Amino acid sequence: MAPSRSKSKIVGIVGNFSIGYNLQSASIALAFAGDIWPKPDWVAFVTLGTTSAGIIAGMISMGYIGDRVGRMPAMCLTTALTCFSVFVSAFLSFGSDEVVYTVFSIARLFLGIGIGGTYPLSAVSAAESSGETEDASWQVAKAMFWQAPSQLSPSLLALVLLCFLGSGQHTNELIFRSVLAAGMAPALVVFIAAW
Repeated sequence: MAPSRSKSKIVGIVGNFSIGYNLQSASIALAFAGDIWPKPDWVAFVTLGTTSAGIIAGMISMGYIGDRVGRMPAMCLTTALTCFSVFVSAFLSFGSDEVVYTVFSIARLFLGIGIGGTYPLSAVSAAESSGETEDASWQVAKAMFWQAPSQLSPSLLALVLLCFLGSGQHTNELIFRSVLAAGMAPALVVFIAAW
């Protein structure tokens, strides 16, 4: 059974918001993490590299899975992986500097797979939301638009938290974890809509 047009539209738009937010959140979170846990030299390279490798793997594998089992079940899988990875990076990165950044980098690899899978699946969902007289590519473009404002959202969240909480080591850790954890919200919306 094909998903409804409104469900496909929600999956396409919020899926793209999730992609942009979760890509940008690492940069903002790591800026605050550096004040708590000094960054080893490998962090910037490995974190970016693992996320990028994950995105490529996710695009290929989740697109294939979507063709095999259906787009909405594949979207549930990819957003569940996104939520799990965000949870791990936000709440299970404790310990020494090396441990924190190792856990963070491994979680970002799997996050990359999750958000990489969201790219093709959300584009197809957005195209499915077009009506008989609407152009599918126009629907995809409107859904992809939401990656731009979503990339501002982690910075805005961090700024609001800084304004209300001030700065300091405990506040910086709270902001680090909050900015990352907030990435679960759009992924959960997509998961529920795709379910």
